[in-house]
Parts: sequence; C-alpha cells; structure tokens
Amino acid sequence: MQVSLVSSQFITFLAYSPDGKHFVSADRNRYIYVWDNASKEVKNSGWQFHSAAVTSVDFSPNSEKLVSGSLDGSFIIWKDLKGYSKDRLTMENAHFGGVACVSFIDNGMIVSSGDDRCVKFWNLK
Repeated sequence: MQVSLVSSQFITFLAYSPDGKHFVSADRNRYIYVWDNASKEVKNSGWQFHSAAVTSVDFSPNSEKLVSGSLDGSFIIWKDLKGYSKDRLTMENAHFGGVACVSFIDNGMIVSSGDDRCVKFWNLK
C-alpha cells in the first residue's frame, strides 16, 4: 500500500496509536500530521508549533493524547486527538540542545531524553 504524504520535507518520525486507529508523521519542516489508519487520510491540518525539526512522537497508551519532541528543546503534548484541535501544552527548554526522544510511560507520565545527556520524567497529573 502506498500513502501520499502531504509534506515535501523528509519524514523524521512515524508512530502508530495503540488502538490502531491512527498514525502520525512528523517532518524536518516542523509539521505533524495525524492520519486515519483505515482511510489513510490526514485528520488534522498539519500542526506546526515547534521552531525546529520534530525528532520524536508518541501516542499515550489510551490513544487520546500525542507528545512530540523537537530540536528546539521543547516537547508538546497534544490534548485532543478526537477533534484534532490545536489544544496543547508546551514544555519549553525541556532539554538543552534539543529533544532526542520523548515517550509516554503511562497516560500520566512522559519520559524524555536530549542532547544534554539527561533522561527526565514528567508527571502530567
């Protein structure tokens, strides 16, 4: 199967939701697209709120949230995957030099690592 990507930039990260309903693509041009897995259509308008390339994305275990990390040193928690709104929480300066990886541990905790050689745990509750 072939899917047409809407971005003209290189894809930097792909991830599937735990419930299998969605997947997300991120690119060097800072865009994040949430796709419907069944129809292979983009469901959001292309979120572009990082100021540098997106390096990592992950779905929460309940598939209700998404987190994205970037070379800008921040990560963003996207709160609304049902309406695909731009409702988000930004953690700026999470890692000096950029976020290398960010992932949900459970629905209320995130772990991140970065160029600063630190691993940090973030409680969302």
